[in-house]
Amino acid sequence: MSGYFKKLYSMLFEGAQFATVMNAIFLVSLGAGLLLSFWVFFLSRRKRLIALFVLNAVLSFVILSDLLYYRFFWDLVSLDVLYQIGQVSSLGSSIFELFRWSDLWFVADTIVFLPILILVLRKMESSAFTWPRFFRRLTAGTAVFAIGSTLFFYPLYYYISSMNGLLLKKTLSNVHIYNVTGLFGFHAFDVYRSVKRMSAQGEALPASQASELETWFQSHQATLEEPTDYQGIAKDKNVILIQLEAFQTFVLNNKVNGEEITPNLNELLKTSVYFPNFYHQTGNGRTSDAEFAANNSLYPVSTGSAYVKYPRNRYHSLPEILKDNGYETTVFHAYKPGFWNRHVMYNNISFDKFYSDKYFSGPKIGWSTNDRDFFLQSADMMKDLNEPFYSFLISITSHYPFEIPDNLKKLNVDGFENEVFKNYLHTVHYTDEALGLFFQKLKQDGLWENSIILLYGDHDSGLITPGSEALKFAGGSDSDLDVNRVRASVPLIVHLPNENKKTELPRAGGQIDLSPTITHLLGIQSDKNYRMGDNLFRDNGIVSFRNNSFTDGNHYFVPDADDSRFEQGHCYDFKSRSTADLSLCEEGYKETELRLKLSDLILERDYLK
Repeated sequence: MSGYFKKLYSMLFEGAQFATVMNAIFLVSLGAGLLLSFWVFFLSRRKRLIALFVLNAVLSFVILSDLLYYRFFWDLVSLDVLYQIGQVSSLGSSIFELFRWSDLWFVADTIVFLPILILVLRKMESSAFTWPRFFRRLTAGTAVFAIGSTLFFYPLYYYISSMNGLLLKKTLSNVHIYNVTGLFGFHAFDVYRSVKRMSAQGEALPASQASELETWFQSHQATLEEPTDYQGIAKDKNVILIQLEAFQTFVLNNKVNGEEITPNLNELLKTSVYFPNFYHQTGNGRTSDAEFAANNSLYPVSTGSAYVKYPRNRYHSLPEILKDNGYETTVFHAYKPGFWNRHVMYNNISFDKFYSDKYFSGPKIGWSTNDRDFFLQSADMMKDLNEPFYSFLISITSHYPFEIPDNLKKLNVDGFENEVFKNYLHTVHYTDEALGLFFQKLKQDGLWENSIILLYGDHDSGLITPGSEALKFAGGSDSDLDVNRVRASVPLIVHLPNENKKTELPRAGGQIDLSPTITHLLGIQSDKNYRMGDNLFRDNGIVSFRNNSFTDGNHYFVPDADDSRFEQGHCYDFKSRSTADLSLCEEGYKETELRLKLSDLILERDYLK
């Protein structure tokens, strides 16, 4: 507000250009407010007061919802998110942890005005209809509509024109749209975008786009078939894929006051293949996005979750490919089967059985059955599976807000100030301890040496922000490069049967690479080839993120938050940790744009069907 009025003063008294005021988000927000409320002038005085009060309450709720959602997801509530509203009742304490006392200001006016409104309405007499009154209301409402339209649409038109229409053609993120349209303008655009997408769903692709898609996949498939020393090294072995909740790379081989945070994973690293430059590629769908990318080798959707938006699409999934090759496929997750629409999605992508919360018992930590009991009971159930099998396990104890009983807090976290971060370290340490017991159980049951075991993090902890204690502990600075890099970094550990040699592969990789990497290790070549991931045992590839940032292992590109054009972004050199010539990132940026576009087309048009 203060910044806006400084610009206004500068324009009125110092000769500054009108554009400085026009670009301010305050102007379009004011216009949006008038457009949302002009119609109340057409009502009688009593109905007008009631309508204004209800409108005020609704918009306050929208603002507060966006604020809480942004604090956790760094995004705004969209229609795609509302399709997932059934998840909210399960979030419980996670949402409560996001509240701050200052948030009460957003509803304070509603609380204060309610008794005043009741008192005024009791004393106010109804006014009879007269034509002069009607024309006064019509004139006032029309005038407010005209002013609101001018304040909202003219700055928006100016901005869109100055960017050659890129705001509507290419939306990197919801926040990017908000930065231009304001909060209520964003929600209007979101409705337009969703309606447009739904109207196109299921339509056949134009010939030119279908040709572009097929050409890309034919070329990509050729690279996946290139042999390496790892091809078929685990032929006919079981596959145990473990997705670790909120695990980030910086906790591995790291200590707190001299004590290892993840001693069991650190020990596993000594006999495994480790990818230190592995990244999560999730969006709004968070955990479900990680599952989706890992099992279907496609990019998550830009807003919402593919599990909720496209649960019955045709996919070339990892469990389906393995089933075609004689594997029994199962998934283990100690939570409600309807959460993230898993019960529908898992069946559609060819998992034979889903072991959900009803199959597990033991004390709850945070959201569900503790990881110790989850892993040990999963191992017991895996003993009865027909080999070879594919088991996908999803942990949950280390979920935000990282609640854990005091008697299980075993690390000495003295010296840290942020309570949430301290609890994060405790829950990660607890999950690592549970994994150690799980590894022992697999060895006792004879499954360890007959299985490939892969472990990876699903998404960031939500704690990596500029100046945060977590970022400093991870060894990162407040630079855009470090914040983005550390936030996106999650571990990937691959333990191969009878392999006791530590190997570290520095190539960059992401979650969509897991499916083709696993089939490469098994020596499986499938005719189900619509997978966008790379084989991680080949030369360096590209890791593309939903916001059009990417890394190729040598450079890291970060688009500008306010301007989606490539030339406004920043290209960083990994070795020097400083900005590099933007041209060095241009090829990777174009490839990222293409990959995201093709993946979206497959989902939106159900292309594989």
